[in-house]
Formats: sequence, C-alpha cells, structure tokens
Amino acid sequence: MTTITFSSASLPDHLDDHRRFDLWRDIYTAQFGLLDFAISERLAFSATMEITPLGAVALGRMRGTIERVSRTARDVAVDGRDDYCLVVNQGATMSGTLGRKNFELPGGGAVLMSNADSGSIARPATGGGDDWLNVIIPGPLLGQTMGNADDLVACATPGGSEALTLLAGYAALLQRQGTIASERLARFATDTLLDLMALTLGAVGDTRELANARGLRAARLHAVLGQIQQRYADVGFSTRDIAAALRISARYVNDILQESGTGFSERVTELRLQRARALLADRRNDGMRIGDIAYASGFADISHFNRSFRRRFGMTPTGAR
Repeated sequence: MTTITFSSASLPDHLDDHRRFDLWRDIYTAQFGLLDFAISERLAFSATMEITPLGAVALGRMRGTIERVSRTARDVAVDGRDDYCLVVNQGATMSGTLGRKNFELPGGGAVLMSNADSGSIARPATGGGDDWLNVIIPGPLLGQTMGNADDLVACATPGGSEALTLLAGYAALLQRQGTIASERLARFATDTLLDLMALTLGAVGDTRELANARGLRAARLHAVLGQIQQRYADVGFSTRDIAAALRISARYVNDILQESGTGFSERVTELRLQRARALLADRRNDGMRIGDIAYASGFADISHFNRSFRRRFGMTPTGAR
C-alpha cells in the first residue's frame, strides 16, 4: 500500500492556469471519483493530492489554491457512492453545506461528510491556500463503528481536542511512511483511525470505551515515540517533557512505553549511542572532542557515556574513530 501523489506540478509548463486546471480536474475525476472544483481567479493554480490506501480506508491530503470542492446531485446519482469522508481543516476557516445543512469549519476543526448527499466546502475568497486532510471510510464500516453516523454529518467539530490532534498526527505519520506492506499492520492502522474518528465525533457508551482502550492508547504511544525520536539528543530530556508536550502524565508515558516492551531510558540511551557512533565514524568530525560528541548526542556525563558505549559496542568511543 503506497501513497499516490497527484500534483499540478507534473502538468506541462506551457499550458496556462485554466488549461492546467481543466486537465488536472479531468485526470482527478477519472482516477479518484466525481467531484467538481473551482479555483481562485487571483492566485496561481496549484493543487497536490496525496492518497494513501489502507485496505478499506484511505487517507487523502489536499493542498493548493482550490477555492471550492463540490459534489452535485448528478455526481451522487452517477456513481452511487455511500462512503463518508472526515475532513480535517488544516488551513483557513471554510464554510460548507451538506444536503440542507450548513456549517462553518474553523482551522484545526473537522467535519464528517457523506458522499451519498450533495454538498460543498469552500474557503473565503480572501483566504490563502487550502490544506485539508481526508479520512475516507465505507459506509458499512463506519456504521459498525458508530451506528449514528448519519446524525453526525455536517456537524463541525472544533480543533483542540486530544482525539482530533492525535488523529491528524497519526494520519500524517502514516502518509509520511508511505508504504505499509503488512495487511495486519494496515488493519491495525485502520482500527486506530476509526477509534480516533469515533472519539473526535463524540462517541459514547461501549464505542467510546473501546476507542479509548484501543485507538487512543495506540495513537498516544505513536505520539510518545515521535517525541522521543525528535528530542532524544536534548540533554536533560525526560518523560516530564513528553508529558507536558502531549498533556498527559509522566506516569502514563512510562506505563505505555513499558507495555510496548522497551522503557524510556532504554529507548533514549540506544538512540543516543547510535547517534554518537555515527558521529564518531564520520571523518568530518575528527576535530570534535569525545566530550563534545557525547553532549551532542544527549549525554551530560562523559563517564556514563564511556561506560554505556563500551557496554553496547564492545569498544571505547576513541576506538570507534
């Protein structure tokens, strides 16, 4: 399962904006489905769509200067699609309609759309480029997760909730990864996305309990691992820093890391040692002192670094140069 990128940047340069847009729209419609687009008359046309299939579910990200996306009654009648799309707005405030419902979608917010109904989403004419994330899910599958999905369409959810923040971050992680070779991992990713969607849309009862126990915990683990990957080389980095960034407790951070099989100290130390080994092996760093390399890798104590390095690699840091 590989991310497909469809961009106006790949179109012939000699075409003017309107001809490039017409060609882009025709190719999009042929490959991905019936939608009607409108572009700004003030901004140069650009549009990039990234599609990541995950079994029955798909992720999409649209960026560019598309001003409005619509699905007409004719589109609905022609293709007969019954899937849903959770739209997460990562740009300026947008307004929309679905059937007889109207809504406003602020930046950072989300709204559930149904492809069984005509509707549209548009950004203000004075706004900048658009950027939105789509989670596309078949109707029956969403119905199994949330029986009241139709009651939730066109009800905008403001940004800021933990579930929505984790959903956007987890989806971005999946799209950056690009390829998921294992069907088991794809099912796990799908279940996590569904659980986060359910929590974002206000699931209650058993659905909420399951989503909290399964999807929310999995997404929090990914977020914790992401923090470690980004910040392990910071001297003094601790579980308290992760807890503050993710608004959870340090004890919870330690608990989910232990459940994953490797605790915080073990993960951070291994990453620091691997970084130090790479710096030592790089001839461009021959002028750096061992202590500087240790500090650049996150170690505050040179003695601790020397002992850890020798225990891990069977040689001293000096011997690794």
